[in-house]
This record gives sequence, C-alpha cells and structure tokens, in this order.
Amino acid sequence: MVSKMGRTPTLSAALWSTLAGLGLAACGSNDQAGHLADAFTGPVAGLPSAPLSATAECGVAMPPTADLVIANTGGSELVITEAIADGGFAVTTTLPLRIAAGAQGSLAVRPPAAVIGTDRGGTTKSGTLTLTTNEPTPTRTVALSAKVLGPNLAFTDAGGAPITLLLQSPTGTCPAPLAVFLRNTGTAPITVGGAVASGFAFAGFSGGVLEPGASATQQIRPRTDSACTVSDTIIYQVTGNTCGSSTAALAGVFEITPQGGASTCFCS
Repeated sequence: MVSKMGRTPTLSAALWSTLAGLGLAACGSNDQAGHLADAFTGPVAGLPSAPLSATAECGVAMPPTADLVIANTGGSELVITEAIADGGFAVTTTLPLRIAAGAQGSLAVRPPAAVIGTDRGGTTKSGTLTLTTNEPTPTRTVALSAKVLGPNLAFTDAGGAPITLLLQSPTGTCPAPLAVFLRNTGTAPITVGGAVASGFAFAGFSGGVLEPGASATQQIRPRTDSACTVSDTIIYQVTGNTCGSSTAALAGVFEITPQGGASTCFCS
C-alpha cells in the first residue's frame, strides 16, 4: 500500500510538468508569465445582444445602411474575414475588417428595399448576419431587423376589422347607408382624395390628409335609376410614400328585391 507521502513527489512532478507547459516553470519570470497571459487574451468580438435595427421606406429603392459596432475586448487583433447576411440584407463594408485590441470597428449593413405592392408600413423584415473571425470559436451571429416606413390606407368597420361593403334590401326600399372607416395604419401621413364610383353615393369624408393612426368616416349608399343589383369598385386617389399603388379600391355590392311586380329600382 502506497502512503500519501509516497504519492506527493509524483503529484508534484506532474503539476510542475503541467505548469511548465503553460509557461510557469520559472516562477518570477515576467517573460514566461507574459506568454501565459497572451494565451488567455486573444481576440474577442463584443457584439450587441439586441438585433441590429434599420429602416426601409416605401418607394425608396436603396434604403440607408445601419452600422453594426463591434468592440474587440480581447488582447490581440480581431480579424473578421467573412460576413454573410440573409433575408435580403447585404453587408457593404469591404473585408477583411481588422480591429485592434481595445478598439471598435463597424460593419455597414443595408436592409432590403420595401417592395411596392407587397410590403406594408409598420411591418418588420428580419434576417441573420453570420460572421467568421479569428477567434477560437470563429462563427458568430447577429440578428437583423428593418422596420418598413410608409402609410397604409385600410377600409374597416367601427371596430377596426376589415369591412365587406354589401348593402341589401328585401323590401324594395333603398338600403340604409353603411359607415366605412378609412384608416391610416402605417407610419407616415397619407393624402386621400374623394371617393369615385357610379353605383354609389357618398357623404362625410371628401378627401384630406390622414396622419398615422387617424381615421375618417365615409357614409356609402346605393345610387341607381333602374338596376336593382349592382357591383362596383370605389376608387380613392392616394399620395405619399405608400407601398401600395396610387389608388386604393373598395369593392361594393348592393341588392334590392323589387316589390309588386316592379322590375326596376331607384336610389339617389
């Protein structure tokens, strides 16, 4: 049986060998201690925990870039050799990017353009930026976000739900007017013209500017001097950096059931 005292020299020798491999074999040697410090102070990329935020305005073909600031919190030069973004984002900074110990650098990232006819003001595009560095773990990722800026014109009921414009009368009389709310659900003002349609008449809103979050009420009723059933599209001209077209359309239908053998209907 080996005593504890018998194991001590062996343990000490193993420990001394380990420390020697780490550069501490000569206690008091500043040079060797410096080598050990260098082994633990390589490059370290300090990245933000929150997504990089950018903006993309409707109607702007090339949105502005956003800068990802990277701090090298390590003890030697940080080198970023590759930066690949997905989700339509693109890195515009020339690589490699070299950042000295204790310094900061930045990568410029351009968000995807807001697509006319597809995107809506107030929505968000997202992506991921993957970095390749000279750190011991070379792959790092950063979340990307871009808010779409621009107005939206929506047609809703009083509660804000999408509205169906269907006016019906089973008694031969003209259906009562229906209140339609024109709402700007985007992030910028929009100018809306008056409603145009041959099969309907209008009261209330006649055109103007709607600020973000604002609404205007339009009273809509049938207009006919013969037809009892009409399908028509109400057109509003819109101006502003909208992701939609220069017109907004609301489809409408009215149905009147004639009485007493009548074959025509009249509403004004």
